[in-house]
Amino acid sequence: MSTNVEMRVCWMLVIVLGCSWSEASKSLGKDCGNVQLRSFCSICNTPVLVPCPNITAAEMVFKLFKDQEYLSNISCIHSNSTLTCELSKTSADIQVQKHQQEKSVSFLLTGVTDSSQGIYGCEGTKKFPPPMITVQSDVRIQVLQGHICKCKENSRPSGEDPQFRLDLLLIILVVLLSIYSIIFTIIAVVQWVKQRSTDSHNDYINTKPRAPQDRKRNKGVQKPVPRHF
Repeated sequence: MSTNVEMRVCWMLVIVLGCSWSEASKSLGKDCGNVQLRSFCSICNTPVLVPCPNITAAEMVFKLFKDQEYLSNISCIHSNSTLTCELSKTSADIQVQKHQQEKSVSFLLTGVTDSSQGIYGCEGTKKFPPPMITVQSDVRIQVLQGHICKCKENSRPSGEDPQFRLDLLLIILVVLLSIYSIIFTIIAVVQWVKQRSTDSHNDYINTKPRAPQDRKRNKGVQKPVPRHF
C-alpha cells in the first residue's frame, strides 16, 4: 500500500513540474525567445546605444532598465510625422537619440565605466490611443569590464542566453523525477505480481476439495463375518 502511495505522489510531482516547465518555457519563448545580447567593453570610451522597440502611437513612453532595475524614461509625442521626445533627467550620463527615419528612439550611455557593467534593456509603452500596450525590445546590451573583453568597433551578439541555466535546471529536475517514478513503478508492478501469485496460490489451497469426514469415521477395526453363515 505504501509503495502505491509513494508512486502516485511521485507521478503527481512529475506532472506538476512538467506543466510548470511547459508554462515557463512558453513565457520564456514569448519574452526572451528572439532576444539578442550584444556585448560592449567599458574601456572603449565610446557611447553605448540601447535601442528601444519600434512602436508607433500618438503618445509613447520608453523606459531604460539595468539588470531589470529602472533607470530613466523618455516621453515622446508623434505629431505631423515629427517625433518629439523629452528625457527625464535622472543622470547626466544618459541621453536620448532619435531616429527620424525609423521613427524610433534609443538611450545613449555616454559615461560608461567599470561600474556601468550590467545588462541594459528598453521597454516601450503606447499610452495613446488606447489600448495601452507594452512592448519589450528584442535587443539587450551587456556592458563588460575592460579586463574580460576586447574592444571592437562592431560588437558581435553574444551567444549566451541569460535564461539558459534556468531551462537546463528545470529539464534536469524533470528527467530525474521521471527516472525516479519509473523505478518506483517497476518495483510496484513486481510487488503486485508477487502478491497476486501468492494470493492465487492461497486461494487454490483454500478451495482444494477435502476428503469426506465419514470415511475417516468408517475406517478402523471391522468385525469379520463368520464363514459358516
